[in-house]
Amino acid sequence: MDFLLKKGDHGSTPRKFKIYVYTTNFEWNVKFSKECWYEKDAIEFSGINKLRGVTFGTHHEDPWGKWKLTKWLINSASIGWQPNFGDINKEKINLYLYYDVNGVEYREPFKTVKIDEEFKIKYSIKKDGVYVTINDEDTDYLIPTKTWLRLGYHLFPYFGGRSTAPHDMIVTI
Repeated sequence: MDFLLKKGDHGSTPRKFKIYVYTTNFEWNVKFSKECWYEKDAIEFSGINKLRGVTFGTHHEDPWGKWKLTKWLINSASIGWQPNFGDINKEKINLYLYYDVNGVEYREPFKTVKIDEEFKIKYSIKKDGVYVTINDEDTDYLIPTKTWLRLGYHLFPYFGGRSTAPHDMIVTI
């Protein structure tokens, strides 16, 4: 399915809301279109964009993250992305482990992929977190989020944090 990140927006279309219960494995085939490349100075705030993921509870810091009693609900495991701004050929995308643990957000670069080349993301949910594998490689990357609550919803493409998409982009998942 093609997800459109429209110029000036954060969220992608079509808009999706999908719940899961007790699922322990997820797999997605992904491809970034050439339009997913943008110059670093094309946006005011260079944040990490969201590609795909799941929650263990919720990922909304506002309002749940403001209160000590509800911070434990904010746990998620996502893949983030951003153009590799050092790539003079403008064909590489950096992937990030992008996750929440009890309301605290983390971002760690872990892999680079090429634009217009499909790649596979596998999630394996264990007690100590989510293990991510790209293209069936031998290396698993650990997202150390809290996974005891095996109830949540899927996260779909989203541009930014603070900045919006500088032009239309397509992500195929």
